[in-house]
Amino acid sequence: MRGDGAPVDAAGADWAAEQLARCVELGTQFFAFHDTHYPVLLRQIRDPPVYLSVRGRAELLNTPSVSIVGSLRCFPYGRDRLRDASGQQVGGGFIPQA
Repeated sequence: MRGDGAPVDAAGADWAAEQLARCVELGTQFFAFHDTHYPVLLRQIRDPPVYLSVRGRAELLNTPSVSIVGSLRCFPYGRDRLRDASGQQVGGGFIPQA
């Protein structure tokens, strides 16, 4: 089944099998939008991802959090700004330090 609930064709089924195998290799969990474990708050955004690969404690996705969305290949300037902004969030008490 596709993320929108429609049936998949053979190519889509092959793609899904490849993604699931990759998740196993990486030690991640794979959720589709209609999965019961898909994060509740993420369902409520305007254009939620149909599929989600999660590494780590997926149950934390249903707790108050801050998300940073970006590129896998960002420029040094972007990394520096992200480091500054996230440091301010932690330093300002918005994000508890572990």
